[in-house]
Amino acid sequence: MSKNAIRISELVAVLILYEIGSTTLYLQGAKALQDAWAVMMIGACGGFLLLLMYLWIFRLDPRRDLFELCIHYLGKIAGGFIGLLFVGYFAYEASRVTRDLAELTALTLLDRTPLVAIVLMTLLVSYNDVRYGPKSVFLITLTLLPIVAAGYIILLLLLSFSGRIQLEYIFPVLENGLLPVFNIAFPTSITFPFGQVVILLVFFRLLDANRKQINKAVMLTYGIVALILILLNQLNIVVLGPKLAAMFTYPLLEVVRLINIVRVFERLDVIFVLILFMGLGTKIVIFYTGAAIGFCRITGLKYKASVVLSGIIIFACSLFPANFTEYIWIGLNFTVIWVWPIFQFVLPLLLLLMMLIRKKKRQQQPEDAVPAAAERA
Repeated sequence: MSKNAIRISELVAVLILYEIGSTTLYLQGAKALQDAWAVMMIGACGGFLLLLMYLWIFRLDPRRDLFELCIHYLGKIAGGFIGLLFVGYFAYEASRVTRDLAELTALTLLDRTPLVAIVLMTLLVSYNDVRYGPKSVFLITLTLLPIVAAGYIILLLLLSFSGRIQLEYIFPVLENGLLPVFNIAFPTSITFPFGQVVILLVFFRLLDANRKQINKAVMLTYGIVALILILLNQLNIVVLGPKLAAMFTYPLLEVVRLINIVRVFERLDVIFVLILFMGLGTKIVIFYTGAAIGFCRITGLKYKASVVLSGIIIFACSLFPANFTEYIWIGLNFTVIWVWPIFQFVLPLLLLLMMLIRKKKRQQQPEDAVPAAAERA
């Protein structure tokens, strides 16, 4: 076992915190109102199909990561270019999560601190983790998982005791049928957050386990996380109501602020923000590590130099655009609809097809070689 090998337990911890990450900040499927759960369910099913495609790619060639696969099966030039595109995708995703964390910090904790300073501090902390490699990132995430899990469990218990949950807000169910819900779900709820598991193609080759164990662990964890996300998303609806929840930028934060039990549990939003930071931080360092590994594979730079270069790109992208309203609009109306599907579906599908074609040619080659040898004899 290599000292840099990753155990399945570490992968499970990363997948849980990575998927929760920035997802709980926003209300998914807000346009569907009380049927937001159905939007999330459709997104989870679509994301599961993408996950099966990624696992298929891994099964065909478990020795190479995403960038090595691109170069090997798509050619040095085309594969290198697509690999650089994936580096840009991971770096930009890291920048968006960094911006989410910075905006949340400015709103709740450091309201007089410039945004650029918060972004810089966040990336310096992330850099200190990423520079030691994927093994360090995965071990830290495994340590944070129990804290985050305990935080969300306590949140659910306190909301139950506070009497804030109003189950009547989930009715009527599918009042306008399933088609409007499907239109809202596709592709936004698939690309964010479920399609983001494409990052696993960077780390699969580091796993110290057989493929059957990996497939079982990843699919089971994905299903559990999907149910957790649907529950947390619907929690906004049953506490705030569908229309009011859709009006808030960070509805779950407003839900936490409503907790007030006999003047003992008050201002829990500050503590809950720290729990959110752990999920957001995990997502940042995973995307950051993916971008750094990509730079290392494509350009031949040393890993630590790639980490620095990736950090500079993430820092610059985190500050664009300066206006928060424009930042949210770009995310909701452009990237998740037009950009993310390219990296989560189109390019992985292209890679899978090229791998299958190469595999078929290798299988046919011995059959063709026998008649040729007979003719020469």
